[in-house]
Amino acid sequence: MPPLRVVALHEAGHAVVGEVGEVQCTSLTIAPDRQEGTEGCVEWSGLPEIVHMQRLESTFVPGDSEWDELKSFVDARIKSSLAGALTEQRITGHFNWEGARHDFNEIGQLIGCVYACEGPDYDEALCPVMLRDPQMGVELEDWSQVALRARELWGDEVEAILDEHWDWVEAVAYRAMWKKKITGDQVRAARPSTKTTMTLTEVREAE
Repeated sequence: MPPLRVVALHEAGHAVVGEVGEVQCTSLTIAPDRQEGTEGCVEWSGLPEIVHMQRLESTFVPGDSEWDELKSFVDARIKSSLAGALTEQRITGHFNWEGARHDFNEIGQLIGCVYACEGPDYDEALCPVMLRDPQMGVELEDWSQVALRARELWGDEVEAILDEHWDWVEAVAYRAMWKKKITGDQVRAARPSTKTTMTLTEVREAE
């Protein structure tokens, strides 16, 4: 089990980069879920209607007026998913490939809404590889390739966001360590002012 601070920062990275991309989180938890095999999670607000339509019927194609909005939302979720492992790497010195694979598996259908569609945005490397599990005798999706490709495409941008908003990431992680579960409003309230940066003591007192 990773140290609590590492888990808290991993989840805080997801939340902050998502918020910067205008994807609103509703809660952040660092309590382990043994059934899911996770140490923490971030919950997000409902999907936009165009995403629901695309997932159900592949309604939109490149060139449609809605495509750019759809792609922008998917890209923001990809960057927020990538942010967990990149944030963790800043503390441990290692990129958590297992965690990244799980994070991308969670948004696999979203990625497919854009990058599995025929057209200029199609990217085979953003589609999971099917591997056969000899013990179970079934084929399973392997998201290693997707995590690697996402890091190639969006890694620098996510790192720049983390650089700019690192005080926010640390403040969110501190709150999460203290409370174990915080709301999206508490994530947003932890964002330092453009004029003054809250100390950890001030963050706690703000509760």
